[in-house]
Amino acid sequence: MLALKMRVPAFFTGFLLTIFTLSLLFSLDWRHQSRFFPLVISIPTVTMLIIQLGVDLLKPRKAGESLGAVMDLPVDTNVPTNKVLTRAGIMLGWLAGLVMSIWLLGFVVSIPLFVCLYLSIQAREKWSIVLIGTAAIITLEVGLFHKVLHVYWAQPVFPFLKDAVFSVIGA
Repeated sequence: MLALKMRVPAFFTGFLLTIFTLSLLFSLDWRHQSRFFPLVISIPTVTMLIIQLGVDLLKPRKAGESLGAVMDLPVDTNVPTNKVLTRAGIMLGWLAGLVMSIWLLGFVVSIPLFVCLYLSIQAREKWSIVLIGTAAIITLEVGLFHKVLHVYWAQPVFPFLKDAVFSVIGA
């Protein structure tokens, strides 16, 4: 008989599994075009999380093995804690700004804007890289998601920029 042991990774995996399963279930009631993206993301993610939960619960761990031994990337313990927290806070700020921008301006405007600003300000890339990355995202967003897949774009709080983009691309 298999011995199930509750471990810290299993709690985290279970938490993520709960969130993605709920997003999958909630999206089933949406219009076909609206639920396409959540389903494309949630179905493979839920599948991988179920597999990971099985590994977390069933894989035997050696005595004294630290949690870091199951991580993909080694942890550099030489970096001061305040620097790690600062970096995490900066990234959290960027993500919060992206979410706020999506709510206010919509995906069509926010995603290319985020890529452009992040590459230029945070990553300090050369302008050629910034422009190539931004152009690639615009091409993917407009070409694939809008023109080919006909994704329904939710109405943002301030739709004038989204409407201006669609009038330029002829949508």
